[in-house]
Amino acid sequence: MEPYAAEVQTGRIRLDANESPFSLAPEVRREIMKALSRVPVNRYPDPEARELKAAVASWLNVEPDWILLGNGSDEIISLLAAAVAVPGARALVPTPSFSMYALIAQGHGLAVDAVPLDERFDLRMEEMRAALSRRPRIVLLGYPNNPTGVCYSRTRINEVVDLAPGLVVIDEAYGDYSGKSFLSNGDRHRNVVVLRTVSKIGLAALRLGVMAAHPEIVREIEKIRLPYNINALTQTAARIALSHPRALSAQVKKVIRERDRLMEALEWTRGLSPYPTEANFILFRTVGDADAIHSGLLSRGVVIRNLSRTPALKNCLRVTVGTPAENKAFLEALQLALKEIQ
Repeated sequence: MEPYAAEVQTGRIRLDANESPFSLAPEVRREIMKALSRVPVNRYPDPEARELKAAVASWLNVEPDWILLGNGSDEIISLLAAAVAVPGARALVPTPSFSMYALIAQGHGLAVDAVPLDERFDLRMEEMRAALSRRPRIVLLGYPNNPTGVCYSRTRINEVVDLAPGLVVIDEAYGDYSGKSFLSNGDRHRNVVVLRTVSKIGLAALRLGVMAAHPEIVREIEKIRLPYNINALTQTAARIALSHPRALSAQVKKVIRERDRLMEALEWTRGLSPYPTEANFILFRTVGDADAIHSGLLSRGVVIRNLSRTPALKNCLRVTVGTPAENKAFLEALQLALKEIQ
């Protein structure tokens, strides 16, 4: 078991962490900064983050008692794993997917069943059924999945939900870019837990994750949530940002437009095979040595994610959608890096 490596690399263009490249609208930033100046930093924050919880509930169109907040989605995943961790407990995780799923599960003592995805990065249902027969207490699914960018078939996910004996966690960290969600499924399936975050829509520094689930599940997880886990500055800034849904939506739409332009450019680039994506990043496979291409980009100040050592992703790289200028610089550096290995 190895620790998660949050890569820290220097580069003038950072397209490796799946953040939004756009800052908040100036008027929203001014409102936040004014409010932050009034936060009593000598006092503990609201331990239940009630005002923020109400804002999140409005954002997701659910009742506040369906919401639990975390210091990033990682904390919520850790709470869920802790809640189901009993001797002999198992977790089911498709692979490749977000590495923290397996890492957190293992950290809480769960045995992890890793089920390879099919050639289109969708769920292999025969293998999933076999893994579900081992009665995992938690299933972790990215929707869209990271690092592939694919949304699994809803039919296949629904079958997993129906067959699962425990919790099915559907991580919609990139859901704003796909326009797809399982939020409404919690009404029919009480074992469904949906995760959302503000990290991918321009608020990564706030470290705010969201769990939406049936109130019975929320009440159980609240029993092990540490108090004051959402600091007062995050509570204030996130509450104000979420009160401007049009501004946030406009930024998401800009990223989607840039994603489509970047995808077209990669499709026309000889020696690359980009995969379809519904997230704010693009996974692509190279004909040549991905390590050499990655190094060539780094030497030109462009940082993207090298995934070539991940099972099933040999010679694959992942680029986060940036601003128009960042994407242009990336494509120019990529052409030069490709020429160097020809």
